[in-house]
Amino acid sequence: MARYHNLAIPDIEKKLHTSSKRGLADVEAKKRLLEFGPNELEEKEQINPFAIFIRQFSDFIIWVLVAAAAVSGILNEWVDAIAIIVIVVLNAFLGFFQEYRAEKSLAALKKLSSPTSKVIRSGQHLAINSSDLVQGDLIELDAGDNIPADARLSYISLNFKTSEASLTGESTPVDKTILDLKGEAVPLAERTNMVYMGTSVAAGRGRAIICRTGMHTELGRIAGMIQNIKKELTPLQKRLESFGKFIVYACFILVAIIFLMEFWRGGEILPIFLTAVSLAVAAIPEGLPAVVTISLALGVSRLVSRHVLIRKLPSVETLGSTTVICSDKTGTLTKNEMTVQEVYSDDEIKALNCGVLCNGAQLVSGKIVGDPTEGAILVYAEKKGISKGALELEYPFVAEIPFDPVRKRMTIIRREGGKYIAFVKGAPDMLVDICALDAQAKAKILNANIDFANNAMRVLGVAYKTFDVLPTMNEAEIVERDLEFLGLIAMIDPPRPEVKAAIKECRTAGISTIMITGDHKNTAVAIGRELGITEVYARVSPEDKLNIIRDLHKRGEIVAMTGDGVNDAPALKESDIGIAMGITSTDVTKEVADMVITDDNFASIVTAVKEGRGIFDNIKKFIHYLLSCNIGEIMVMFCASLIGWPIPLIPIQILWVNIVTDGLPALALGVDPLLPDVMQKPPRPRDEGVITKELGILMLIQGAIIALCSLSAFAFVLFIEKEGLGRARTCAFMVLAISQLFHSFNCRSNKLSVFKLGIFSNMNLIYAFIVSLSLQVSIIYMPFFQSVFKTEYLGLNDWGLVILISSMPLWVMELYKLAINSPPSPSLRKRGGIENNNAQKIR
Repeated sequence: MARYHNLAIPDIEKKLHTSSKRGLADVEAKKRLLEFGPNELEEKEQINPFAIFIRQFSDFIIWVLVAAAAVSGILNEWVDAIAIIVIVVLNAFLGFFQEYRAEKSLAALKKLSSPTSKVIRSGQHLAINSSDLVQGDLIELDAGDNIPADARLSYISLNFKTSEASLTGESTPVDKTILDLKGEAVPLAERTNMVYMGTSVAAGRGRAIICRTGMHTELGRIAGMIQNIKKELTPLQKRLESFGKFIVYACFILVAIIFLMEFWRGGEILPIFLTAVSLAVAAIPEGLPAVVTISLALGVSRLVSRHVLIRKLPSVETLGSTTVICSDKTGTLTKNEMTVQEVYSDDEIKALNCGVLCNGAQLVSGKIVGDPTEGAILVYAEKKGISKGALELEYPFVAEIPFDPVRKRMTIIRREGGKYIAFVKGAPDMLVDICALDAQAKAKILNANIDFANNAMRVLGVAYKTFDVLPTMNEAEIVERDLEFLGLIAMIDPPRPEVKAAIKECRTAGISTIMITGDHKNTAVAIGRELGITEVYARVSPEDKLNIIRDLHKRGEIVAMTGDGVNDAPALKESDIGIAMGITSTDVTKEVADMVITDDNFASIVTAVKEGRGIFDNIKKFIHYLLSCNIGEIMVMFCASLIGWPIPLIPIQILWVNIVTDGLPALALGVDPLLPDVMQKPPRPRDEGVITKELGILMLIQGAIIALCSLSAFAFVLFIEKEGLGRARTCAFMVLAISQLFHSFNCRSNKLSVFKLGIFSNMNLIYAFIVSLSLQVSIIYMPFFQSVFKTEYLGLNDWGLVILISSMPLWVMELYKLAINSPPSPSLRKRGGIENNNAQKIR
């Protein structure tokens, strides 16, 4: 293996057929990508459809059912045995479909999170997926960037450092060099002219030639040895897993009671056993985890189309609990389209020259590559006839002191003939303190700065200093002292037009918006006033952001925090939901974040909160549906056994109801459109479970109504019409299934009428209803199924009874919703409990 750390840059250029100035040719890069493959670590685990299918038979209850089918076969009850096996296989296929779809959705999401890298090809500055990088590519690195491959440094600024703790265990940032190292056995941690995949840039900026990609990198070598990543469940999935165990135990107890009661009455062991097992299978919502995963995955996929990339699934749950959104100003609340409005200077051209020469942005084909603020200076300078390229030829680059949030400025040193000039650009109030100015001049400059800021303008000061000899620059303070002030460059970044409405929507939803920015106080206040934000923090440092979040946590707030710089990473990690900006964020910030806003727009954050609430609501909807239906099925059998009636349903019928009602309708509820009142409710308490006390009571009542409907049909046919047990069971069977299908419409909202929501507003549920109903009806009209399920033909009169009784769960809930939505009496209004309901907390 080549020891690139021992080679000089010209030798590496020759070996890899590349250039440390212009990079690879684009054609050559594409050729190498095809030849050597993408710059990715191989994943050991792939989606295995067969393994997923086999996993459907791992539940204990399924094997009990298989055993029951075997016993039936031994006793020559072949029809029952075959029917049970068919039901088991159908159930396995349904589970396979749900789990496989979930795995595919999650796999697609992983691809969406592919990071990007800055690369130079054929002299052009590009941003490409890191997976498309190849050996020989010339990459650009800035503070906060993740390093996408193993590479040899060819240029670095002063104080260029990388964090390599993840690879070497070195806890402090490592100073780097571009010099080739001597000696064959240089340890990995001492290869200071190399950077490695999986590490990050701690400070400074640089360029590097990629030497190894993918599994050939140091990280790839380690990954090849371990590759053992364990999937983690979200808090919601963990709570549901615990809740599912409780349901299983409760079901077993009830089923055991039914078995003992029937056995005590003298029933035959095998039919009672099959009934008990079938009821247990029907009562336990075994499809719940898969439907939760599908709902989360599809919801997250839907968010991608709304410019939101969820990196950590638990954040979907937390979104619904968010009470405060702390947002940066530039690019999030504003357009991030800076335009220079005025140059405050005695010599505008000289001030602009300084702004151009102390500038990390580029104009490529008329487009800004880099910081929008710096880009705005370049655009304005171009209009004045000042070209960055021409100036850089006249003033060659020597060294750089990068911007940092403490100094709030950057310095680039360039050479002019035999002299050296330090060009400085930064915050005016910090810059004037290091310039050779008297008190009167300082006051004049600061007043001009305040006037600009009061008009929502962002202002940068520019200054310079000439040296006869290149100074020794161990610290920035040595260079940045006694500067000559050149002027102020004032620019404006107007608010995004959609943000004002989004902030208003947040207030309605009980969510406060706080602006946290490094800009001048007056600029921040002016933007905040225009957008309707009442709490603004300006001139904020990274430490301030942490303190603000901690104070909000002490108040009991659930905080979402935006950020883009590497200095924002601690605050994002401290917040409940860290939100990185997709366009401007560093890789480190994106990795720390729970979600990424790909268009850097505050309105997209509000959309994420709205969708997050909707996703959680949909999870509650299908849980509500599944459990209330299962409660109804248990109650039918339990109540009939308790009062001494014949068993209303035979085992095969119970199993069929479970399949025809639990599958498609539950999935349809999992993708229900957002309710119109989703942003008119206060945030959900963070510790609130999926099943609240109120919802639990409602499910018991609804389950009782479903059971009552089925038992009523059974009793009417058996005891009043005296049509016989087979016909009574057929009617009870049909009513139990169809009443659950009608009930699925109830579960779309516990408060809003389905007719107000729109019967056809969820076409997936309509299709699920039609398909499930068709399957259920086929059971009684196809001779083969009649013999298997022991059903009898129903006439029009029978169907009138079935439809009337089956639809009762829907009508009862409609009456309930009508009652709770009725206007309160005038006397209640006078007591003040309603009138103050929409009052907003003003911070």
